[in-house]
Amino acid sequence: MEAIARAQRWDEERPWRPRTHLWLEEALLVVDLHDLGAKGSKALVAIAIALARDPGLDSGAICFVTGRGRRSRGKPVLGELVGRRLLNAAGDEEEWSVHPLGAGRVALVTDPSKAPARASNRLGLGFWFLAALMAAAALWACMGTPGVD
Repeated sequence: MEAIARAQRWDEERPWRPRTHLWLEEALLVVDLHDLGAKGSKALVAIAIALARDPGLDSGAICFVTGRGRRSRGKPVLGELVGRRLLNAAGDEEEWSVHPLGAGRVALVTDPSKAPARASNRLGLGFWFLAALMAAAALWACMGTPGVD
């Protein structure tokens, strides 16, 4: 990947390197495709899909940062390209799914049981705890204070 990245004409000013464009957010692997271009993004997504098919991938999901496409003419190039490739890969695998994670981010979920809740847009335990707490408070408020008219 670094060889492809170094061959780009903008590599001197905006280099793409694994140490700067790959990281973990909690348990979610994030791959930033900025500064890689369409050719490099295709190659990296193909590598990620191949690795995701390997049973050794423990994260259960990979998030790709495609950006909003402000430099693209028309529709965002990377968003379209990556989305199409991930949907094709997910169509080939039974448990795989693709989820938008906000502007310029998309996740490939390869194992829903291992993937962080936010990778598949599920609500986490904190949300459900807060919802239960609010429901209990509303119920208590509706019951009123006994003995007061």
